[in-house]
Amino acid sequence: MSDDPLDGMRRRIETCRRLARQILDRQAADALLQMAEEIEFDLAKLEAERAERSGPSKPNPMPPPVTS
Repeated sequence: MSDDPLDGMRRRIETCRRLARQILDRQAADALLQMAEEIEFDLAKLEAERAERSGPSKPNPMPPPVTS
């Protein structure tokens, strides 16, 4: 089991969709599918923020040492 909260969100998406397929109540199934979509939207935002934070490193402001 991962400590990453994003993994937990992915599991909740899968659970909502699985339950929506298994239940007979159409309103409840629609609510579960809507929840899955909302979690998926939040997950995509968080993944983008994480990728932005860990994106390309900034160049070193110090020039390399001159060797002769």
